[in-house]
Amino acid sequence: MLRCDEARRRLRAHAWDHEASRHLESCAACFEALESADPLTGALRGARPADQPAPDGLADAVLARRSGRGWWLPVAAAAALLAVTGTVALEAVAGAGPVWLGAVVGGLAAGISGSLAPLVAVRGILLDQPAALTVFGAVTLAVCALWLRVALRPPTWRLAR
Repeated sequence: MLRCDEARRRLRAHAWDHEASRHLESCAACFEALESADPLTGALRGARPADQPAPDGLADAVLARRSGRGWWLPVAAAAALLAVTGTVALEAVAGAGPVWLGAVVGGLAAGISGSLAPLVAVRGILLDQPAALTVFGAVTLAVCALWLRVALRPPTWRLAR
């Protein structure tokens, strides 16, 4: 283990020294000594503007804006729940098959069978081709992840003036 004076000497030589750099990471006194001797540190501190107090009412305006942002979250959750319920209902209807629906509904069987044929065809494609089902699942996960990101951190776009 290096002593402080040896580590400082090596670091002031501006040569890459792994052992001296490791000492600097763990020794606050050496860090302070090297930082105070660096002319760039003084120049940067001198160029820094003085701290200014925040304008009156800024904190209230920020808190008021923040509290008004969450009104849409319950609406979005209800829309997501409605979409999931609709998807499950469509799968149940498409999974039941047009023949079964025709027996239950009676006279409307021809119309329902014709309108459900595309759903049954899509269901057959997804179940017969695992790759298509995997791609569909990946796209669904990506859309859900994007929705979650927007729900947790809504964008704050501003119009250019």
